[in-house]
Amino acid sequence: MRLLRLLVTGCKQYGPGRLPYAYRQDVGAGYAMATATAVATTIFILLTQTVGISSIMSSWYSAYSGSLSEQVVNMSTTVPAGFVAGVIVWRVPPLRTWRGIPAGVAAMLLMYPVSALLDFAVVLPLKQVFFDSTTGLSPLESVLLLGWTPYYMLILGYAALTTTFWLTLPLGAIGGHIYEYAQTESTESR
Repeated sequence: MRLLRLLVTGCKQYGPGRLPYAYRQDVGAGYAMATATAVATTIFILLTQTVGISSIMSSWYSAYSGSLSEQVVNMSTTVPAGFVAGVIVWRVPPLRTWRGIPAGVAAMLLMYPVSALLDFAVVLPLKQVFFDSTTGLSPLESVLLLGWTPYYMLILGYAALTTTFWLTLPLGAIGGHIYEYAQTESTESR
């Protein structure tokens, strides 16, 4: 309980509690889930860089292998996706009954499709324009490739879920619990 109070105090003084609109329940939850996602992404990247990718998962998940900068670019959408997922879970009326641990887990599960959508809508086009200009695809082939985007998103989301759930779901549960504890503590102190 003491550690929980210490984390809540730290978040309010130095962390997400100081960001714009953090007093709103849905936006504050978005910040909490973005923080949990940032921690999970950082831990995952550090593990795959130090331990090696084949030690953590099957070798067919080659998207996670590569240089540190490549991994950071490939996983750059997870934090914004965590924010969006947190806002959605705490804002959508049927989901408002979920609080704390279940809401944190639900937000982390929702983070995967949101992140895959952001990857295909933002990161991959930017990577093609700035880094992969030698792909040899004509503009027509690129447009036809967009038709397969939902399938690629499904595969990407599934691969990300199966490789990182052991880390993201517990951290989402912890983040949801800390956030709800902070909410009830601030309500009681008023």
